[in-house]
Amino acid sequence: MRLTLPDLSGECYRDMFELRECDPSVAEFLKGSQGMLLLIHADNIKAPLMVTTVAAQTQALGSTLPAGQEVKWEPRLAPTQIQLVELLQLLREPPLTLGFERIAVVFSAWDKVEAEGRSPDRFLGERLPLLKQYLESGADGWEWKVYGVSAQGGDYEKEDEPFTGAKLEKLNELKALDEPSMRIKVVSSTSPSSSDLTEPISWLMH
Repeated sequence: MRLTLPDLSGECYRDMFELRECDPSVAEFLKGSQGMLLLIHADNIKAPLMVTTVAAQTQALGSTLPAGQEVKWEPRLAPTQIQLVELLQLLREPPLTLGFERIAVVFSAWDKVEAEGRSPDRFLGERLPLLKQYLESGADGWEWKVYGVSAQGGDYEKEDEPFTGAKLEKLNELKALDEPSMRIKVVSSTSPSSSDLTEPISWLMH
């Protein structure tokens, strides 16, 4: 197979959601694609924030919400799952109307949440329930699979932030591996854990 990874900025997809604009070169690339890696940082998901939650937190801090203060809403403030579902819906609408069907939902930095003991599928359902419901509904015909990927196995020290305790033990375990590529971890609900970063791509291409 031939794999092409063009250098497209994340702003391209942000503009599709926030501005309803898509650069012609991006549209051309998308129409010629055979699948999508939907990368989501597992430790950087913006959850919905309920007014009742804010009120409860304010009360717990012994404060009060200011009356009559309006907060201007902007698309960038939307929760992660809202942005992702809307983006996938836009890909099925004219003028794009993409032909490919397969999506590999990939949670990057999986080592950040692995200790919670959840599979990637369960993590998707608990942290991004709207996205999972949308995919399960089959409304736009996506065929999908969920992965958890840790490209480097864990955190590494910075010069001014030496590790101690459990973090240091984990770092020493990673450094002890003979092959750096063995630090990679790819997890899914249907196959055993591996160190093969090409696994999601291989699934997309079959």
